[in-house]
Amino acid sequence: MTRESYLRASEQQIARADASADPEAYRQRWLRDLRTKALIAEEHAASNERSLAEAVELMQRREHAERMAQRATHELGRLRREQRREVERLARNARSREAYRRAREATGPRVNGQAGMHAIAIAVSTEAYVAMKLEARQRVTSIPVVLGEIISDALANPATMVSAGSPKWRRTGEGRRADRHTRIQISDEAWDGLHDHAISANLTVGRWIGMAVEQWAIPTA
Repeated sequence: MTRESYLRASEQQIARADASADPEAYRQRWLRDLRTKALIAEEHAASNERSLAEAVELMQRREHAERMAQRATHELGRLRREQRREVERLARNARSREAYRRAREATGPRVNGQAGMHAIAIAVSTEAYVAMKLEARQRVTSIPVVLGEIISDALANPATMVSAGSPKWRRTGEGRRADRHTRIQISDEAWDGLHDHAISANLTVGRWIGMAVEQWAIPTA
C-alpha cells in the first residue's frame, strides 16, 4: 500500500469515529488496535530477522565444518600414503641390505662388481711400489694384475716371507703405515690364503703384501 491509500483509510476511520456515539473512544480503540497490529508485525519481522540470521550462521557453520572435514580426510589420506611409502622404502632397503650381505657372504669382498678384484691399503716402500707401476706400464696391463701375480708367486713360495716375518720395523713398532690404496686381481682362494699367511707371519695383510712387493722388486732395484 502507498501513503495515499493509508491516508484514505485513516480518513474513513475518522469519519466513522465522528459518526459514532463516542468519537473519542472510537478513535482510541482504533489507534490501540493499530498499535497492537504494528507491534505484532514488528515482533514478527524481528523474529524473522533473527531466524534468518541464525539460519545463515548455521548454514555457514555447516559449510565450514564440511570443508574442514574434507580437508581432514584429505590430510589423513596423504599421511597414510606417506606412511605406506615409508614402510615400503624401509622394506626395500632391508631387502637390499640382506641381499648385499648374502652376496658378500657367498662371494667375498668385491670392488666395482668385478669377480676376483679385492681392495686393500698396503704398506710398501715407495721404490718398490714405483717398480711395480713401471712393470704394469711396460707390460701394458694394470697394477691389480701385476700385484696379483706377485702375491700368487709369494704364496707359492712362502718360505721367504716366513723368514721375513719379524722385520725390524715390526719389532720396534716403527713400521710403515698402510697408505697405498690399490686393488688386487686374485682368486678368492688365494685371497683367503693370503690372510692365513699374514697371520702366520705375525704381519698385517697390508704389510705382508708390501713385503712381497719389496722382495719382488729387489732384483730390479
